[in-house]
Amino acid sequence: MRAPQPSAISSSILRVTVAALILSAAACSSSDPANPTMPTGPSFAGTWAGTVKPSAVAGNLQLTLDSLPVAVSTGAAQYSGRWTIAFPDSRDNTGGLAAGRAFAALLTLTLQPGVTGGCTIAFSGTLDSTGTRIDGSISPMSCDGGASTSITLSKQ
Repeated sequence: MRAPQPSAISSSILRVTVAALILSAAACSSSDPANPTMPTGPSFAGTWAGTVKPSAVAGNLQLTLDSLPVAVSTGAAQYSGRWTIAFPDSRDNTGGLAAGRAFAALLTLTLQPGVTGGCTIAFSGTLDSTGTRIDGSISPMSCDGGASTSITLSKQ
């Protein structure tokens, strides 16, 4: 039996390499091959609002999120934005920056206060099948007292 010739081996390797590149290009959902992204799923981008009662008095939470590009390796959509809670007494109003990620229909955020000494809040919610409502909860992370409270946010 005769050993394979170098040109036959080279052409076989070339065919396999070309096939792998074509399959990789077809599987990539990004126009930037150096930074592929996950296929799109439900989006939390936009402005959301709802009533929250973190204490004896209810306030109105408004959350505005933008989606960020995501690398395939993370498997999660990333979001950042701003949040405010407006209370009947404007001296109690608060707000700051929001950042977090979503896995499918579940969104988790950290709401950082815009003032020193303010309370950092954890937010977790699930997007409904219509993509217009998030049912979830908020709970204080960096302050004494306070309990988790449920919240429903509607897309504005």
